[in-house]
Amino acid sequence: MEMAAKLMARIRPKAENPQDSLNQEILQQVQQVREQMECLEARFNLASDDALIESVIYEMNALHVKYDYLLKRAKAMKVKVGA
Repeated sequence: MEMAAKLMARIRPKAENPQDSLNQEILQQVQQVREQMECLEARFNLASDDALIESVIYEMNALHVKYDYLLKRAKAMKVKVGA
């Protein structure tokens, strides 16, 4: 039984610092928004219908607001976000 506990201790990852986990989460969210913005830019460049162009612009504006929010949150948490 003791042997099994020792093996599980090796397999189970060490408890992360909660702050590190939050930092990783904000960085992942920033990266996701960047990727979404790139996809929207491609959709915008390919769009030919006025209604579709307008909807992509609306989505882009919403993502820019979300991106700004995430950057402010990262700054408040003192998380460095790469370009």
